[in-house]
Amino acid sequence: MSAPNFYSTSGKYFVIGEYEWWEDDLIDWILSELRKMGLKPEFVNEWNRNRNYPARYFGEITEDEWVWVEEDEQNHELGWRLKLLMRCGYYDGYNLDYEIEWYSNPDWKFDLNENDIEEVYGKEVLDKLLKKLEDTIQKVEKVYRKVCDVELGLIGIFSNGEAIYKEI
Repeated sequence: MSAPNFYSTSGKYFVIGEYEWWEDDLIDWILSELRKMGLKPEFVNEWNRNRNYPARYFGEITEDEWVWVEEDEQNHELGWRLKLLMRCGYYDGYNLDYEIEWYSNPDWKFDLNENDIEEVYGKEVLDKLLKKLEDTIQKVEKVYRKVCDVELGLIGIFSNGEAIYKEI
């Protein structure tokens, strides 16, 4: 049984083959490029120890929104966190990726999704957060395209687990 070489939560594959630079230099370059685009990524250094596709989280971009909730008679902070990461390929190489995490305060719930936000806070609040998220993702992907060796698209996965990619 085989496995796809790359795993991506974003659905895109920004591939880094053999390193031309040290890993930390690549991360510094990515964060610097994002800052030039007006974003404020914070450096983090965490590892996801997934057995098949371990990942190094190297940055976070956060957007908050304060909303008055009449029932609680208090402001709620809610927003998203875009976690930037570098994920090891199953066989070789790496791919740059990101994960989206929604959260709210006062309970500091981190397992929210877009439907939860819309249900509790309304479509207008969700749309405002989604617009900022989409703009941020476009900037992140632009930087990823600039620094990666090649961008791949997944064509398909065979029943034995092997995957076919195409260059985009």
